[in-house]
Amino acid sequence: MSHRSLTDLERAVLAHVVVDPDAWWEHACTCGISIGPEAALSAKVSRWAPEYVNERNRLGSEYKTRAEVEEAQAQLRSSRLQIEVDPV
Repeated sequence: MSHRSLTDLERAVLAHVVVDPDAWWEHACTCGISIGPEAALSAKVSRWAPEYVNERNRLGSEYKTRAEVEEAQAQLRSSRLQIEVDPV
């Protein structure tokens, strides 16, 4: 089944709170949610857009999406484990 594409703003706001905006949208479109995928998307974007805009304005080029934050945290944990296993 084909679904409409997310707008740039929808994708950006979703990327602020979910790791994979396209996967979230695909799930919303196929899971049979009672309010419907468009209403779910609208609610999610409405809820998180103000925080997304504030964070983008506050952090500028230092802003990271949820996926980027989680990747950085995973790398940090991995580095810490490496230090504990193989102290210098």
